[in-house]
Amino acid sequence: MTNYTSTLKFDELDADILLLIFDFCSLNDVVALKRVCHYLNCVINDSYLVFRKSKRVLVSNQSTKTVLNRSYAVLNPAEKCRISKNWINGSYKETVYRFKNKYMPWLVLHRDVLWLSQKNTITAYPRTKSGIDFKNPTVSLSIEATSGADVSRFDLNSSILICGDRDDGIWGFDPSNGKRLFSKRHAHMSDVSAVALCGNLIVSSSKDGVAKLWKISDDRTNCTEISKKFMFSRIWCTAVNPMNNLVCCGVARSPSNPLSISIFDFNTKKEHTIYADKGDYQGVVLDVVWETPSTVLTCGSSSCVKLYDLRCNKVVLTWSDPFDTAGYCLATDNSYSVLCGVAMHNRIQLYDKRTCSSVQSFYCNQKMSSPVYSTNFDATHLFSILDSSLSIMDFKGYNNVSKNYSQFYNWIQVKNGT
Repeated sequence: MTNYTSTLKFDELDADILLLIFDFCSLNDVVALKRVCHYLNCVINDSYLVFRKSKRVLVSNQSTKTVLNRSYAVLNPAEKCRISKNWINGSYKETVYRFKNKYMPWLVLHRDVLWLSQKNTITAYPRTKSGIDFKNPTVSLSIEATSGADVSRFDLNSSILICGDRDDGIWGFDPSNGKRLFSKRHAHMSDVSAVALCGNLIVSSSKDGVAKLWKISDDRTNCTEISKKFMFSRIWCTAVNPMNNLVCCGVARSPSNPLSISIFDFNTKKEHTIYADKGDYQGVVLDVVWETPSTVLTCGSSSCVKLYDLRCNKVVLTWSDPFDTAGYCLATDNSYSVLCGVAMHNRIQLYDKRTCSSVQSFYCNQKMSSPVYSTNFDATHLFSILDSSLSIMDFKGYNNVSKNYSQFYNWIQVKNGT
Protein backbone atom coordinates (compact mmCIF):
# COMPACT_ATOMS: atom_id res chain seq x y z
CA MET A 1 0.00 0.00 0.00
CA THR A 2 1.44 3.37 -1.04
CA ASN A 3 1.87 6.01 1.65
CA TYR A 4 0.92 9.42 0.24
CA THR A 5 1.49 11.23 3.52
CA SER A 6 4.12 13.97 3.19
CA THR A 7 5.75 16.13 5.87
CA LEU A 8 5.29 19.89 5.48
CA LYS A 9 8.15 21.85 7.00
CA PHE A 10 7.52 24.98 9.05
CA ASP A 11 9.40 27.24 6.67
CA GLU A 12 7.32 25.95 3.75
CA LEU A 13 4.06 27.36 5.12
CA ASP A 14 2.51 30.33 3.35
CA ALA A 15 3.39 33.75 4.70
CA ASP A 16 -0.25 34.45 5.67
CA ILE A 17 -0.36 31.32 7.82
CA LEU A 18 2.97 32.14 9.44
CA LEU A 19 1.82 35.66 10.32
CA LEU A 20 -1.30 34.29 12.01
CA ILE A 21 0.94 32.07 14.14
CA PHE A 22 3.46 34.83 14.87
CA ASP A 23 0.71 37.14 16.05
CA PHE A 24 0.37 34.94 19.15
CA CYS A 25 4.11 35.08 19.86
CA SER A 26 5.73 37.42 22.33
CA LEU A 27 8.09 40.14 21.21
CA ASN A 28 11.12 38.10 22.30
CA ASP A 29 9.89 35.14 20.26
CA VAL A 30 9.40 37.31 17.16
CA VAL A 31 12.93 38.70 17.48
CA ALA A 32 14.28 35.15 17.80
CA LEU A 33 12.27 33.95 14.78
CA LYS A 34 13.82 36.70 12.65
CA ARG A 35 17.19 35.02 13.23
CA VAL A 36 16.11 31.48 12.22
CA CYS A 37 16.45 31.87 8.46
CA HIS A 38 16.28 34.37 5.62
CA TYR A 39 12.71 33.42 4.71
CA LEU A 40 11.25 34.02 8.20
CA ASN A 41 13.20 37.26 8.48
CA CYS A 42 11.68 38.51 5.22
CA VAL A 43 8.16 37.44 6.20
CA ILE A 44 8.35 39.35 9.49
CA ASN A 45 10.02 42.44 8.01
CA ASP A 46 7.64 42.69 5.05
CA SER A 47 4.51 42.54 7.22
CA TYR A 48 2.84 44.85 9.72
CA LEU A 49 3.56 42.38 12.52
CA VAL A 50 6.62 44.17 13.87
CA PHE A 51 4.93 47.53 13.33
CA ARG A 52 1.93 46.49 15.44
CA LYS A 53 4.09 45.03 18.18
CA SER A 54 6.39 48.07 18.19
CA LYS A 55 3.42 50.24 19.21
CA ARG A 56 3.01 48.17 22.37
CA VAL A 57 6.62 47.85 23.53
CA LEU A 58 7.88 49.46 26.72
CA VAL A 59 9.71 52.82 26.71
CA SER A 60 10.79 52.91 23.03
CA ASN A 61 7.33 52.79 21.39
CA GLN A 62 7.39 56.54 20.48
CA SER A 63 3.59 56.40 20.19
CA THR A 64 2.87 59.79 21.77
CA LYS A 65 3.76 63.35 20.80
CA THR A 66 5.27 63.88 24.23
CA VAL A 67 8.07 61.40 23.55
CA LEU A 68 8.46 62.26 19.86
CA ASN A 69 8.99 65.93 20.74
CA ARG A 70 11.93 65.04 22.99
CA SER A 71 13.37 62.14 20.95
CA TYR A 72 16.72 62.75 19.29
CA ALA A 73 15.90 60.23 16.52
CA VAL A 74 12.76 58.49 15.24
CA LEU A 75 13.20 54.70 15.26
CA ASN A 76 11.92 52.12 12.79
CA PRO A 77 9.66 49.35 14.19
CA ALA A 78 12.41 46.73 14.39
CA GLU A 79 14.70 49.11 16.30
CA LYS A 80 11.90 49.98 18.72
CA CYS A 81 11.48 46.30 19.56
CA ARG A 82 15.21 45.67 19.94
CA ILE A 83 15.86 48.74 22.12
CA SER A 84 12.83 48.01 24.30
CA LYS A 85 14.37 44.64 25.08
CA ASN A 86 17.56 46.45 26.17
CA TRP A 87 15.53 48.61 28.58
CA ILE A 88 13.81 45.56 30.06
CA ASN A 89 17.08 43.61 30.43
CA GLY A 90 19.10 46.56 31.72
CA SER A 91 21.52 46.56 28.76
CA TYR A 92 23.05 50.02 28.43
CA LYS A 93 26.28 52.03 28.28
CA GLU A 94 26.58 54.78 30.90
CA THR A 95 28.39 58.09 30.63
CA VAL A 96 28.88 60.07 33.86
CA TYR A 97 29.80 63.75 34.24
CA ARG A 98 30.96 64.54 37.77
CA PHE A 99 30.88 67.86 39.63
CA LYS A 100 33.07 69.15 42.43
CA ASN A 101 30.26 70.33 44.69
CA LYS A 102 26.89 68.94 45.70
CA TYR A 103 23.68 70.61 44.54
CA MET A 104 19.93 70.05 44.34
CA PRO A 105 19.67 70.28 40.53
CA TRP A 106 16.89 69.94 37.97
CA LEU A 107 16.80 69.03 34.27
CA VAL A 108 14.48 69.48 31.30
CA LEU A 109 14.88 67.35 28.16
CA HIS A 110 14.15 68.57 24.64
CA ARG A 111 14.85 66.98 21.26
CA ASP A 112 18.01 68.97 20.53
CA VAL A 113 19.11 70.21 23.95
CA LEU A 114 19.33 69.21 27.62
CA TRP A 115 18.70 72.02 30.13
CA LEU A 116 20.40 71.57 33.49
CA SER A 117 20.37 73.75 36.63
CA GLN A 118 23.18 73.85 39.21
CA LYS A 119 23.41 76.31 42.06
CA ASN A 120 22.41 79.70 40.53
CA THR A 121 22.97 78.78 36.84
CA ILE A 122 20.96 77.04 34.11
CA THR A 123 22.88 75.67 31.13
CA ALA A 124 21.77 74.24 27.77
CA TYR A 125 23.87 71.38 26.37
CA PRO A 126 23.37 70.31 22.74
CA ARG A 127 22.39 66.68 22.28
CA THR A 128 24.39 64.18 20.24
CA LYS A 129 23.95 60.53 19.21
CA SER A 130 25.85 59.37 22.28
CA GLY A 131 24.28 61.84 24.76
CA ILE A 132 25.30 65.51 25.01
CA ASP A 133 28.19 67.79 24.08
CA PHE A 134 29.16 68.71 27.63
CA LYS A 135 32.14 70.87 26.68
CA ASN A 136 30.26 73.21 24.33
CA PRO A 137 27.03 74.51 25.94
CA THR A 138 24.88 76.69 23.71
CA VAL A 139 23.24 78.89 26.37
CA SER A 140 24.16 79.69 29.96
CA LEU A 141 22.17 81.99 32.24
CA SER A 142 22.32 82.82 35.92
CA ILE A 143 20.37 84.54 38.65
CA GLU A 144 22.07 86.95 41.04
CA ALA A 145 23.91 84.92 43.65
CA THR A 146 22.78 85.88 47.14
CA SER A 147 22.95 83.88 50.33
CA GLY A 148 20.23 81.43 49.26
CA ALA A 149 19.62 82.14 45.59
CA ASP A 150 20.02 78.62 44.20
CA VAL A 151 17.65 77.68 41.38
CA SER A 152 14.93 75.34 42.65
CA ARG A 153 12.97 74.21 39.57
CA PHE A 154 12.41 75.72 36.16
CA ASP A 155 10.14 75.40 33.13
CA LEU A 156 10.37 76.76 29.59
CA ASN A 157 8.76 77.00 26.18
CA SER A 158 10.06 78.38 22.88
CA SER A 159 9.87 82.02 23.99
CA ILE A 160 10.58 82.17 27.72
CA LEU A 161 12.27 80.28 30.57
CA ILE A 162 10.91 80.68 34.11
CA CYS A 163 12.73 79.61 37.25
CA GLY A 164 12.18 79.92 40.97
CA ASP A 165 14.95 80.35 43.54
CA ARG A 166 15.49 79.51 47.17
CA ASP A 167 15.46 83.20 48.05
CA ASP A 168 11.69 83.59 47.32
CA GLY A 169 12.13 85.05 43.81
CA ILE A 170 10.92 84.31 40.25
CA TRP A 171 13.08 84.95 37.17
CA GLY A 172 12.34 85.13 33.45
CA PHE A 173 14.91 84.59 30.67
CA ASP A 174 15.03 84.36 26.90
CA PRO A 175 16.03 80.70 26.22
CA SER A 176 17.56 81.54 22.83
CA ASN A 177 20.33 83.75 24.21
CA GLY A 178 20.11 83.65 28.02
CA LYS A 179 19.14 87.32 28.32
CA ARG A 180 17.32 88.20 31.52
CA LEU A 181 13.80 89.48 30.85
CA PHE A 182 12.56 90.18 34.39
CA SER A 183 13.01 89.27 38.03
CA LYS A 184 10.31 89.29 40.69
CA ARG A 185 11.94 89.61 44.10
CA HIS A 186 10.05 88.42 47.17
CA ALA A 187 7.36 86.77 45.06
CA HIS A 188 6.63 84.54 48.06
CA MET A 189 7.29 84.62 51.77
CA SER A 190 9.63 81.61 51.54
CA ASP A 191 11.55 79.44 49.04
CA VAL A 192 9.88 79.04 45.64
CA SER A 193 9.68 75.25 45.43
CA ALA A 194 8.25 74.93 41.89
CA VAL A 195 7.12 76.88 38.83
CA ALA A 196 5.05 75.85 35.81
CA LEU A 197 4.27 77.61 32.52
CA CYS A 198 0.88 77.58 30.81
CA GLY A 199 0.88 79.92 27.81
CA ASN A 200 1.48 83.46 29.06
CA LEU A 201 0.72 82.45 32.66
CA ILE A 202 3.04 81.30 35.43
CA VAL A 203 2.04 79.13 38.38
CA SER A 204 4.44 79.34 41.31
CA SER A 205 4.34 77.56 44.65
CA SER A 206 6.30 77.89 47.85
CA LYS A 207 7.10 76.55 51.29
CA ASP A 208 4.79 79.27 52.62
CA GLY A 209 1.81 77.17 51.48
CA VAL A 210 0.64 79.59 48.79
CA ALA A 211 0.25 78.95 45.06
CA LYS A 212 0.16 82.06 42.88
CA LEU A 213 -0.88 82.77 39.30
CA TRP A 214 1.11 85.38 37.36
CA LYS A 215 0.51 86.93 33.95
CA ILE A 216 3.47 87.67 31.70
CA SER A 217 3.32 91.04 29.94
CA ASP A 218 3.14 91.13 26.13
CA ASP A 219 6.73 92.38 25.85
CA ARG A 220 7.87 89.69 28.36
CA THR A 221 9.57 92.26 30.60
CA ASN A 222 7.39 91.77 33.66
CA CYS A 223 4.86 89.48 35.33
CA THR A 224 1.91 90.52 37.48
CA GLU A 225 0.16 88.52 40.19
CA ILE A 226 -3.48 87.96 39.31
CA SER A 227 -4.60 85.25 41.74
CA LYS A 228 -3.45 83.07 44.62
CA LYS A 229 -4.61 80.07 46.61
CA PHE A 230 -3.75 79.17 50.20
CA MET A 231 -2.91 75.51 50.89
CA PHE A 232 -2.10 75.90 54.60
CA SER A 233 0.67 73.34 54.12
CA ARG A 234 4.13 73.39 52.53
CA ILE A 235 3.98 72.93 48.74
CA TRP A 236 6.71 70.72 47.26
CA CYS A 237 5.80 70.53 43.56
CA THR A 238 3.40 71.93 40.98
CA ALA A 239 2.23 70.91 37.50
CA VAL A 240 -0.36 72.23 35.03
CA ASN A 241 -2.44 69.76 33.00
CA PRO A 242 -2.22 69.64 29.16
CA MET A 243 -5.42 71.67 28.77
CA ASN A 244 -3.92 74.47 30.93
CA ASN A 245 -7.02 74.61 33.11
CA LEU A 246 -6.09 72.56 36.20
CA VAL A 247 -3.21 72.82 38.65
CA CYS A 248 -1.96 69.94 40.80
CA CYS A 249 0.18 70.69 43.85
CA GLY A 250 2.00 68.15 45.98
CA VAL A 251 1.91 69.16 49.64
CA ALA A 252 2.75 67.83 53.07
CA ARG A 253 0.04 65.69 54.64
CA SER A 254 -2.41 67.37 56.98
CA PRO A 255 -5.64 66.29 58.72
CA SER A 256 -7.65 68.14 56.06
CA ASN A 257 -5.63 66.64 53.18
CA PRO A 258 -4.45 63.07 53.93
CA LEU A 259 -3.71 62.42 50.24
CA SER A 260 -1.13 65.23 50.16
CA ILE A 261 -2.28 66.56 46.79
CA SER A 262 -4.52 69.45 45.81
CA ILE A 263 -6.08 69.76 42.34
CA PHE A 264 -7.93 72.96 41.53
CA ASP A 265 -8.95 75.36 38.77
CA PHE A 266 -7.34 78.79 39.14
CA ASN A 267 -10.13 80.45 37.13
CA THR A 268 -13.13 79.11 39.05
CA LYS A 269 -11.26 78.34 42.34
CA LYS A 270 -13.05 74.98 42.29
CA GLU A 271 -11.14 72.17 43.98
CA HIS A 272 -11.48 68.52 43.02
CA THR A 273 -12.31 66.14 45.85
CA ILE A 274 -10.36 62.88 45.73
CA TYR A 275 -11.87 59.94 47.62
CA ALA A 276 -9.34 57.61 49.21
CA ASP A 277 -8.84 54.67 51.51
CA LYS A 278 -6.25 54.71 54.29
CA GLY A 279 -3.88 52.79 52.02
CA ASP A 280 -3.85 55.76 49.64
CA TYR A 281 -2.62 58.24 52.25
CA GLN A 282 0.80 59.81 51.69
CA GLY A 283 3.11 61.79 53.96
CA VAL A 284 4.60 64.15 51.38
CA VAL A 285 4.18 64.28 47.58
CA LEU A 286 7.51 65.29 46.05
CA ASP A 287 6.63 65.24 42.34
CA VAL A 288 3.52 65.31 40.17
CA VAL A 289 3.21 64.72 36.42
CA TRP A 290 0.05 64.98 34.32
CA GLU A 291 -0.52 61.95 32.06
CA THR A 292 -3.68 63.23 30.38
CA PRO A 293 -6.04 66.16 31.09
CA SER A 294 -7.82 63.94 33.64
CA THR A 295 -5.08 61.69 35.08
CA VAL A 296 -2.05 62.61 37.17
CA LEU A 297 0.91 60.63 38.54
CA THR A 298 2.44 61.29 41.97
CA CYS A 299 5.36 60.00 44.02
CA GLY A 300 6.63 60.80 47.49
CA SER A 301 7.39 59.53 50.96
CA SER A 302 4.87 56.68 50.72
CA SER A 303 7.35 54.78 48.44
CA CYS A 304 4.57 54.33 45.89
CA VAL A 305 3.76 55.79 42.50
CA LYS A 306 0.05 56.54 42.30
CA LEU A 307 -2.22 57.37 39.37
CA TYR A 308 -5.24 59.58 40.13
CA ASP A 309 -8.20 59.78 37.76
CA LEU A 310 -10.40 62.88 38.06
CA ARG A 311 -13.23 61.19 36.17
CA CYS A 312 -13.84 58.93 39.15
CA ASN A 313 -12.04 61.09 41.73
CA LYS A 314 -9.87 58.36 43.21
CA VAL A 315 -6.59 56.46 42.99
CA VAL A 316 -6.92 53.91 40.18
CA LEU A 317 -3.40 52.39 40.04
CA THR A 318 -0.53 52.02 42.50
CA TRP A 319 3.02 50.75 42.01
CA SER A 320 5.08 50.02 45.13
CA ASP A 321 8.84 50.45 45.21
CA PRO A 322 10.41 46.98 45.65
CA PHE A 323 12.84 48.32 48.26
CA ASP A 324 10.34 50.57 50.07
CA THR A 325 12.18 53.81 49.23
CA ALA A 326 10.60 57.25 48.84
CA GLY A 327 10.17 58.57 45.30
CA TYR A 328 11.81 61.91 44.40
CA CYS A 329 10.93 62.52 40.74
CA LEU A 330 8.85 61.11 37.89
CA ALA A 331 9.03 60.79 34.11
CA THR A 332 6.49 59.24 31.73
CA ASP A 333 5.93 58.64 28.03
CA ASN A 334 2.16 59.16 28.46
CA SER A 335 1.70 55.61 27.22
CA TYR A 336 2.93 52.51 29.09
CA SER A 337 6.17 53.55 30.79
CA VAL A 338 6.80 55.30 34.11
CA LEU A 339 10.24 56.03 35.59
CA CYS A 340 10.68 57.06 39.22
CA GLY A 341 13.94 58.37 40.70
CA VAL A 342 14.16 57.42 44.37
CA ALA A 343 15.73 58.93 47.47
CA MET A 344 18.64 56.53 48.00
CA HIS A 345 21.41 54.63 46.21
CA ASN A 346 21.22 56.58 42.92
CA ARG A 347 18.38 54.37 41.64
CA ILE A 348 15.73 54.87 38.97
CA GLN A 349 12.84 52.39 38.91
CA LEU A 350 11.00 51.40 35.71
CA TYR A 351 7.31 50.46 35.80
CA ASP A 352 4.92 49.16 33.15
CA LYS A 353 1.41 50.56 33.62
CA ARG A 354 -0.05 47.31 32.28
CA THR A 355 1.34 45.37 35.25
CA CYS A 356 1.46 45.94 39.00
CA SER A 357 5.12 45.02 39.55
CA SER A 358 8.44 46.69 38.79
CA VAL A 359 10.22 45.94 35.52
CA GLN A 360 13.82 47.00 36.08
CA SER A 361 16.18 49.07 38.24
CA PHE A 362 18.90 51.37 36.90
CA TYR A 363 21.73 52.41 39.25
CA CYS A 364 23.71 55.53 38.37
CA ASN A 365 27.46 55.22 38.75
CA GLN A 366 28.23 57.42 41.75
CA LYS A 367 30.17 56.25 44.79
CA MET A 368 28.13 58.11 47.42
CA SER A 369 24.43 57.47 47.80
CA SER A 370 22.25 60.32 46.52
CA PRO A 371 18.64 61.02 45.66
CA VAL A 372 17.81 61.21 41.96
CA TYR A 373 16.62 64.81 41.91
CA SER A 374 15.37 64.78 38.32
CA THR A 375 15.14 62.25 35.47
CA ASN A 376 13.78 62.11 31.93
CA PHE A 377 14.12 59.88 28.89
CA ASP A 378 13.45 59.31 25.22
CA ALA A 379 13.42 56.02 23.30
CA THR A 380 17.19 55.49 23.47
CA HIS A 381 18.57 57.48 26.43
CA LEU A 382 17.92 57.97 30.14
CA PHE A 383 19.11 61.25 31.69
CA SER A 384 19.37 61.47 35.49
CA ILE A 385 20.83 64.18 37.70
CA LEU A 386 22.18 63.45 41.20
CA ASP A 387 23.71 65.74 43.81
CA SER A 388 27.20 65.65 42.26
CA SER A 389 26.91 63.96 38.86
CA LEU A 390 24.92 63.70 35.64
CA SER A 391 24.27 60.16 34.38
CA ILE A 392 23.39 59.38 30.73
CA MET A 393 22.45 55.78 29.90
CA ASP A 394 22.48 54.77 26.22
CA PHE A 395 20.25 51.75 25.42
CA LYS A 396 20.67 51.57 21.65
CA GLY A 397 23.90 49.51 21.63
CA TYR A 398 24.17 45.86 20.52
CA ASN A 399 26.78 44.40 22.88
CA ASN A 400 26.17 46.22 26.15
CA VAL A 401 26.63 44.35 29.41
CA SER A 402 23.26 43.47 30.95
CA LYS A 403 22.63 44.74 34.51
CA ASN A 404 19.42 42.88 35.16
CA TYR A 405 18.07 43.30 38.71
CA SER A 406 14.52 42.12 37.99
CA GLN A 407 15.27 38.69 39.47
CA PHE A 408 15.45 40.28 42.94
CA TYR A 409 11.82 41.44 42.74
CA ASN A 410 10.56 37.85 42.57
CA TRP A 411 12.73 36.97 45.57
CA ILE A 412 11.36 39.92 47.56
CA GLN A 413 7.77 39.02 46.67
CA VAL A 414 8.32 35.39 47.77
CA LYS A 415 9.97 36.54 51.00
CA ASN A 416 7.09 38.90 51.79
CA GLY A 417 4.51 36.30 50.82
CA THR A 418 2.97 38.48 48.08
